[in-house]
Amino acid sequence: MSGLHPSELALWQVVFGSACHGPEDPALLTRLVALGVGAKDSAELIRQWSRLMIYRELVRSNVRRTISSALPQTTAVLGQDIDAHVDVFLQRPGPSSPYLRDICREFYEHRCASWNDDESLPRWLDDLARYELARFEVAALPDAISVEGDPSLHLDVTLRFCPACRLLRLRHAVFQKPLPGTRDARVVATRSAVLVHRDSDCEVRQLELSPLAADVVESLMADNTLRRAVVRSCQVHGVAMDTDLLEAIARLLADLAERGIVVSSGEPPLPR
Repeated sequence: MSGLHPSELALWQVVFGSACHGPEDPALLTRLVALGVGAKDSAELIRQWSRLMIYRELVRSNVRRTISSALPQTTAVLGQDIDAHVDVFLQRPGPSSPYLRDICREFYEHRCASWNDDESLPRWLDDLARYELARFEVAALPDAISVEGDPSLHLDVTLRFCPACRLLRLRHAVFQKPLPGTRDARVVATRSAVLVHRDSDCEVRQLELSPLAADVVESLMADNTLRRAVVRSCQVHGVAMDTDLLEAIARLLADLAERGIVVSSGEPPLPR
């Protein structure tokens, strides 16, 4: 189809998208003329319908396999219902990205509300899916770009973080081993913060943070200075910003740097 006019190409993308993502219904072909497909092309599609259905199954199998690979425990909890969830996702609205790696987040964002409303599913399923999705995305994200930064660390600097990390706020301890894989699995209901990252050997790791440490890291990720991040977090938690606290934060940042999560410190912002 490389020789098609852009408008013709867009039309055929709609046709093939409907055939691959929509319900398996031959009546779809009766709507081809309404879509703008000519009578000759419509007749050829009808003649080749069985071959088109083979292509349809190939596309749908790739989507299901990618979702199951990225969210294995979530898929296990959903069990046989996973196929129905994938079918609904593909029909309404269907993937918007041409990349399989992006489909997993689109699938989660489309279906998570229905999971939360389904009383037959555990309350921790949403947290489990977000945790698995974070690990999947971190595994594929680019490494940090090597940049020159201020080697010193003081309160009026911002910090640069490796792109391959995600800070999760969870309501259930779904990250504790073994990961839940059945609907009746017992998962502790407790609020926690987990920093998912990738180490120097390209292995996905995680670091559980205290509530105050998580607030500091989250603020630093938003490009706030270290001073602003610490002061705000101390105010929220009612903690004094004393020497012991600053030393603890320094140890945390040193650990994050050793893990490759904090890659450099930037220049102090200009005074306002």
